[in-house]
This record gives sequence, structure tokens and C-alpha cells, in this order.
Amino acid sequence: MPGAPAEKDSINRCGPWQSARIRLPGPRRDTRRGRRKRGAEWMTSMSANTQHTTFSLPPRPWAVVLAGGSGQRLAPLTRALYGRPLPKQFCRLGCGTSLLQDTVERLRPTVPAHRTVVVVEASRTRLARRQLGGGVTVIGQPRDRGTASGVLLPLMHVLMRDPEATVVVTPSDHGIADRDLFRRGLEDAVAAVRTNPARIVLFGVEAGAPRTDYGWILPEGDGVPAVNGARFRPVARFVEKPPPAEARRLHDSGALWNTFVMVGKGVSFVNLYRRRLPETARFFEKYARLDESRRDGWLRERYDRLEPANFSHDILESAADLAVYTWPAALAWTDLGTPERLFEWLETEGRLATVMATLKRRGATELIREAVPPALAAAAP
Repeated sequence: MPGAPAEKDSINRCGPWQSARIRLPGPRRDTRRGRRKRGAEWMTSMSANTQHTTFSLPPRPWAVVLAGGSGQRLAPLTRALYGRPLPKQFCRLGCGTSLLQDTVERLRPTVPAHRTVVVVEASRTRLARRQLGGGVTVIGQPRDRGTASGVLLPLMHVLMRDPEATVVVTPSDHGIADRDLFRRGLEDAVAAVRTNPARIVLFGVEAGAPRTDYGWILPEGDGVPAVNGARFRPVARFVEKPPPAEARRLHDSGALWNTFVMVGKGVSFVNLYRRRLPETARFFEKYARLDESRRDGWLRERYDRLEPANFSHDILESAADLAVYTWPAALAWTDLGTPERLFEWLETEGRLATVMATLKRRGATELIREAVPPALAAAAP
């Protein structure tokens, strides 16, 4: 597997993957004792003539980090800052770490580095590995065929290593101020998925304004059973970038901004593909069955055959058993997909002055006039 140590192909079972006929690594067997080694076990012998007690910790979740965007909308800004267009997830905007590095660090300690798989455009693979260092697996996507393929490719790499994985899916270009709130939400959702493995949990955040450039989640009123004190609600419908009047109605009704962060069993995600995009599912299941030495070449030769598809529209909108977890507005979440939102976030993070100084030093006065909100440009030194 690219970017990760080769795994020993000791196949004992396929678990929920049996129907897909994919040969995936199973748990190791201790032949001396005939026991399967699953997760972390703490075994204590009370005494020679008392009972033997075993405490098993639940397995840690995995993470799929989506970093395959090409950064076209912010290309003029990144060209001014770095001398070349650079997708924003790789940019160090006024500090020493990139948005991608911030995302992976924010997942810890809920998801350790060795259980994190990052998907990037193939030409950015070396850059991503250099920024993230050892432990994290980086997968190169040959071309952009939509977010449906961008999610399933790294997800298959998780399932080849752990067929029963619980997976956190997250973009790599968000701004989040309160990391503790973020992690608590992830941990509550992971616990909910362990209780109901068929459920997929989406994350919404309390909307601070009737924005027309965000996706929205409209929850149903009645909550599903609480786990660890968290309240989850079924998803009634999704709305993507509504017109102003509809955005105001959504805001007034308590709808949530859609963060595109999700938690679910890996096989539950794949089952959605099997129902909604069966050809895409078969393509990646065949990819997963290949010998590791053949996968990269096979993928490069055939990736253009994939039908472009959008994960939200083509997969999620018709899915059942979706629940939404509400993050409070105090999370201070923002999608950094437009220059306006990016500069607003830089200001709240205390980075605006540094970025503005760089732009002015490089003579990017026209860009400042076009991209920076006037109030922020006037306040910057």
C-alpha cells in the first residue's frame, strides 16, 4: 500500500465483505493458544485459583481525509502568495502549518496517524507526504472524477486493512476554532455507530446566517436515542446552496450548515455505493482484489472510465438511516472555499496581517481590491 508499511496477507475471514469476495487481511491467530488477537486486551490473573478477567477496549476509528481539490477558485490568491497556484489545503496561511496538517492534527487523539488515509491529486502525493511525515497513508488520485470516487478510493484502502472499520470522513480545508468540541462530537458519533452499525452520522453546525453558498441539512424533529448524552436527529432532507429566500427559511426553521464530516462503518458507506452507483462500487472492489504491485498502474489506466459523480447528490440524498449530530455555533466552523470566507477566517485566527503584508510586498494590489472584503482590507496594517 502506498505510503504505508506492507501488510501481511494472512486471510482468515472477510467479515461483512464476504459477499464482495475481496480477500482482505483478517485478525492474526495465536497458534499456541488458539486465540484471535482483536484490539487491545488487558488481562489480569487475580490469583492462581481465582477467575481470569479480560477487559477489551473498543478498536480505534479510522479517518479518510479528502484533500484532492485542485484549488481553482483560490488560484489567483495562492499564485500571489507562492508564485504558483497551490491548492489551499497545502498552504501555510500566515503560520507554520498547512490546512491539511491542521486537519490531521485535529483528528488526534480520536484517530491516530497510522489509522489515517489521505487522498490527494496524484501530482501532489510527494508534497502531502512531506507535510504529514510518517505514519499517515497518502493515496494519489489519478484524476478528479467527482467526490463519489474521491471518497471511495481511500475508503477501500481502509477496508483492505480493517474490514470492520468505523471511519471518520472529513474535508481538509475547513476552519475550526474549538478542537475540543470537534473531538467530542466525533467520539459521540463513533459511540453511536457502535450501538447501531447501520447508521451513518453526519455533522451539521448551528447556522449563524442564511448563507446561500453553503449546503444545508434539515433535521427531523424527534431525536433518536441518546448516546453519551448526545442527541442525534434523523435527516429530513438536504439543500445545496439555496437561493436567498430559501436560505432565510432554512435559517429560521433551525436547519444546519452541512460540514460534510461523517462517521459510519466502512461497509455501510460501500453498501450505499452498491445501491446507488453499482458500477463505481464494482470498479473499486475489483481494484481492492488486485495484488498491491498492480494497483497503481491499473488505476491510472482505467480511472477515466469512471462516471463522474457527486457524493452528496448521488449517494447521500437518497440514503436511509442517516442521523445528524449538531455542533454548536461555538465550534466556529467555516468552509474556506471562497476568498471572502478565507479572509474572514484569517482575521479571526489572527493571521490576516501576515498574509496581507505578503500580498502587499509582492505587489498584489489588484487582488487585494478584488478578493479582500473592504472592511478587512482597511483594518489591515
